[in-house]
Amino acid sequence: MSHAYYINNAHVVFHTGRRIIRDSELERLHAFIAALARECKVRQVLVGGVADHIHLLGDFPMDKAPADVICTLKANSSRWLKGVHSYYSDFSWQQGYGYFAVSASIRPDVVRYINNQAIHHLKESAPAEFERMKRLHEIAAYGEAYKV
Repeated sequence: MSHAYYINNAHVVFHTGRRIIRDSELERLHAFIAALARECKVRQVLVGGVADHIHLLGDFPMDKAPADVICTLKANSSRWLKGVHSYYSDFSWQQGYGYFAVSASIRPDVVRYINNQAIHHLKESAPAEFERMKRLHEIAAYGEAYKV
């Protein structure tokens, strides 16, 4: 075979630190992060979320470590947000994140899930959501060995 073929779909979740994102900036922030992801060669990008966390679904490139891409997204979006309004002068993302593999067969379900975050979070808190996602992907079963 003369070519390499791959798909590296992942659902990434990261949370805010000291500040929540106001509704007036949320949609613009999602668009900014999506544009950054595309610049990092992430394909089929979808960004959503609510005031205290971001969800990103995308096909990550083979030639860059996902951790490097996520670091770039978080650093640049934090810098951008600080320039939007003085309210965000001490804004930061929490240090960690979740990176969950997504098969092509369930990608449409993840798209719906991300698009319906506001409704979803009427029933489940962000911390409970993140713990559920870890259990679903069996990260809890592996414990500390799967922390970066």
